[in-house]
Amino acid sequence: MENLDKPDEPLILKMKAEAGGLVTLAEGIQVVQGCVLFCLDSNPISRAARQHPFYVDRGWNTTQEVRIVPPAGMKAAPMPLGRSAKSAIGTLTMKCVSHDDEEGVVCTEQFIARRNRWAAADRDGIRTMYDQIVEADRTAVSFQAAGTGS
Repeated sequence: MENLDKPDEPLILKMKAEAGGLVTLAEGIQVVQGCVLFCLDSNPISRAARQHPFYVDRGWNTTQEVRIVPPAGMKAAPMPLGRSAKSAIGTLTMKCVSHDDEEGVVCTEQFIARRNRWAAADRDGIRTMYDQIVEADRTAVSFQAAGTGS
């Protein structure tokens, strides 16, 4: 934990977790999912007609940063395109950047939703945003043997 003694600064928690199924190995290449925590694998907003408004009782401003360090002898392949999604309820940005000094990658995802209430009629835009979030959460980063071309 960082910033416990600084109440005006955000609390920073650093942790290590073991999770299966996030890495795919093939001959000479390794593919790693860029989203590890709080990832969506399906859209939580129903296609059904909605009568009640959408509520965000507390605003969200979450940032997930995933640092991926490849095994020795591997380097990052070209980075996937960044993603963004926006609707009346909030915005999401997701981007992966390689760091040549460590030959690793940092993927950052930020989701912001302000406290408010939105009409049920906003469902289609909110559902579309969540479809885009699911796609962003599936972003994968590839690593290849250091001797192979880009």
